[in-house]
Amino acid sequence: MSEISINLARELQITYYLSTIYFVILYYDYLLTLPAEVRLFWFRSRRARWSWPSILFFLNRYAALLGHVPFIIEVFIFPANRTVCETINKFHQFYAALSQLLGIIICAIRVSAIYNHYRPVLAFLVLLILGCIVLGLWGILSGWQQGSPVMLGLDFNIPGCNPLHSPSQSARFAVAWSGPLVFDCAVFVLTATKAFRIGRQFPGSLVRVLLRDGTLYFILLFLANLSNILMYLYAVPVQKGTNTILVNVLSTVAISRLMLNLRATHERSMLGSSRTDESASTVLRMQDLSGRSRV
Repeated sequence: MSEISINLARELQITYYLSTIYFVILYYDYLLTLPAEVRLFWFRSRRARWSWPSILFFLNRYAALLGHVPFIIEVFIFPANRTVCETINKFHQFYAALSQLLGIIICAIRVSAIYNHYRPVLAFLVLLILGCIVLGLWGILSGWQQGSPVMLGLDFNIPGCNPLHSPSQSARFAVAWSGPLVFDCAVFVLTATKAFRIGRQFPGSLVRVLLRDGTLYFILLFLANLSNILMYLYAVPVQKGTNTILVNVLSTVAISRLMLNLRATHERSMLGSSRTDESASTVLRMQDLSGRSRV
């Protein structure tokens, strides 16, 4: 085995390890939070169970569980098949874009609810969403115009499709992923500003949960998106798209836990645990965030 092939084997091994870790995070976290989901979302009245926030929660959660099955096939299929690999690769790009769009919409609804559906804030969020859509479509479609990526698994008879994108395609994907990065920054600033402002008037657990989860969500998604962009720009060819899986997994996990925590805290405030919490609940309209009323 030559020196180049040894290096390639090491790079592929790292890709397999990272992908396995990301898949385990997704499905293991689902098992950990399933009891809370059943208690907080399933054992509710029909109206609460099928409100728009609840539907978005289920879409975000179960689309990820099912949507990552083709990615597992893409990473570990053996022997690789050209038709299967090219189909999954295109599906991967569209799924990643739709998954991020769903997460962005959920966060936009959350921020809009905190601001009492203030029109300038809502208009700003809509503009950001449209910008993300335009960048995403441009990155995907312009990348396709340059042809299908080389499937390393077909040439070397190794597990997985292992697509190799050209430098130009990788640069386009990096630009496309900058949209969610900017959106996450905007959401964090809006959330922190409102939470600090309301927190001085109504220092309760709902505000703490809002600020804590919003901060953790921002840190996780910002670092994941940044690492994904840097991987597309600077990683070795076989590892360029690896962290796309990480971004989708962390987005699903973070949003699911954020919605579970908000609903759990809202349930406690509804039991009358604290008048302060109830006041904060009124100000922040946590019904919109936890799915108690229609968005």
